[in-house]
Amino acid sequence: MTETKNTPARAPKAPAPAAADRAEATVKDLVRDNWQAIQAALPETMDGRRFAGLVFNSVRRTPRLAEATASSLAGALLNAAALGLEVDTPLGEAYLLPYRRRTRDRGEYVEAQLVVGYQGLLRLCRQHPSFRSVSSGWVGANDHFEYRYGTDPHLEHTPALGDRGDMVAVWAAYSLRDGTGDFVVLSPAEVAGLRGKDRSDVADPQHWMERKTALKQVLKTAPKSARMSVAMQVDEQSGPGPAPTITAIDPDTGEITAG
Repeated sequence: MTETKNTPARAPKAPAPAAADRAEATVKDLVRDNWQAIQAALPETMDGRRFAGLVFNSVRRTPRLAEATASSLAGALLNAAALGLEVDTPLGEAYLLPYRRRTRDRGEYVEAQLVVGYQGLLRLCRQHPSFRSVSSGWVGANDHFEYRYGTDPHLEHTPALGDRGDMVAVWAAYSLRDGTGDFVVLSPAEVAGLRGKDRSDVADPQHWMERKTALKQVLKTAPKSARMSVAMQVDEQSGPGPAPTITAIDPDTGEITAG
């Protein structure tokens, strides 16, 4: 049996400029070799030069991406292009991350993956013509919070001013233009169970990662575009194993094929 160990591959804290330059040059060659496919995948609203520039900036910040297998990095770039999400910007739409893999047959290697951010999911929701609103929040112990499920569902949340206390729940909700909608409330234990090993040591006072977990759960009942469906599939499979790669988009229907 093949054993696989997957951990995020961290870049050096202060990479030498020469290393960043070499990494960028390596990825420029890969982008050049795959540019026709990437450009074909980009939506009309996204400029190809800007997309490429964001990718190169990402690699300069995280040179280890250049060590990733060419197929995984090309696949991650194609996914980002097809979803129309900007990578590694303050907008928080998507991130290119290197993961260290170790298997008995291949030894240690690095694989690049696209991780869809909270803002990326929101953007894809808001592009859908059926959506009226989508939102989420974290609930502090000192907040006013009421909810009920059933035939007369209700969700009410008023954050406390000042000290909100420890997080006791997260919620996410959407409403559609036809008046329907849905929401979900998760406890910290439920969020931890859903996230599994997908943890981060980065300070997150607004609990965006937990809110993203709740958002992904409630969106399972929502109408989804092809891009939204693939975005959720790509994000669900980030980290532990190979993510699907978008291989084709029908220019007439917008249908996406993942392989």
